[in-house]
Amino acid sequence: MAELIPAFLPDWLVYNPSDPPGYPNGRRLTDDTADLIVALLTRGRVTSDKVGPHTDLLGEFPYLGAPHQSP
Repeated sequence: MAELIPAFLPDWLVYNPSDPPGYPNGRRLTDDTADLIVALLTRGRVTSDKVGPHTDLLGEFPYLGAPHQSP
């Protein structure tokens, strides 16, 4: 177990702008991080918060469209 810790919790951050986004080079705007956190916290028993990722991305900053509205 101890040998796995550096792979998942390194003490440095690498960013290479020539690499595509995604692990380990940051996250993509379409990554549904809330689902990942829910699954991690529940040990996979709950895998979704039933809210999809943004699909209305913009081509320029701030890149994200309007926030999700409450049902």
